Amino acid sequence: MNARQSAEVLGAVTCLAIALVCVSCLPSVKSDPVQLPSGAAAIRGQVKDQWGATLAQAVVTLFGPGGIRRRAVTDDQGRYIFEGLPPGRYELKATATGFNNAKRTAVVETGATIRVDLEVKVI
Repeated sequence: MNARQSAEVLGAVTCLAIALVCVSCLPSVKSDPVQLPSGAAAIRGQVKDQWGATLAQAVVTLFGPGGIRRRAVTDDQGRYIFEGLPPGRYELKATATGFNNAKRTAVVETGATIRVDLEVKVI
């Protein structure tokens, strides 16, 4: 190995050592799992039209106890979900362009997951 090659190797080793020192100085990031309230419940369902076709991109709004208000947009199969809910009575409203709104009321108990499908009708 000639002097030039030795200098290149030494430079590469030095860069690697500096990089390792820099990485070891970074603060560690700890990720804790999301903790849901004890007894948290969920409401899930689908938005469909009067012929049973699912509606993607419909907006479902949830109104619940203590002023809870959440919004979800349905996926490509018309599905939505609201998780981490306290038990209680909820009103759900589905809206979609070209359709009348749909509303349903549901009661969810501690730790339960219930299904509430919503049917909208073409205007």
